[in-house]
Amino acid sequence: MALLHGLTPQQQALTYRLLAVLGQDRPDLPGLRDADVAEAAQAMAQTAETASRGIVYQHAVQTTYAQRLVKEMAGLVDASAQQGTPVPDHDLADIFRRIERGAREGQTLLSAEGDEAACVAMLKRFASTMTGDGEAAGGSTGNPAERTSPSGLIVPGR
Repeated sequence: MALLHGLTPQQQALTYRLLAVLGQDRPDLPGLRDADVAEAAQAMAQTAETASRGIVYQHAVQTTYAQRLVKEMAGLVDASAQQGTPVPDHDLADIFRRIERGAREGQTLLSAEGDEAACVAMLKRFASTMTGDGEAAGGSTGNPAERTSPSGLIVPGR
């Protein structure tokens, strides 16, 4: 919940969709690690920070998995903007820094010794509480109405 504290409803809705995409079951990315999520989120944050200064520059990532995540997250941000709810670059940077920090800190707090995907596993549990991949990955972009999922977790936009 600390990840969402202080965000506007619009920012929260985008953050939830990003987390749901990151937590999807990923047969195309076997062995996805928390470090891949952190690297992708860091690159997205750097790109948004650069754009907020009026410079268009796509920051690079090193791993193939992080490259795929960047592409998916950028597509989700673009889709949100096309649906009429663009998020300013400085707000995007904040969202992605929070996700990066969550992946790095989650790795430390959630992992058993040698588990490099503890945060990814938590995101999978989160994504499973969302109803349907379409809603989790790109559903309504309006102000989310909070409802309780079957697990008791409060999930906006359901």
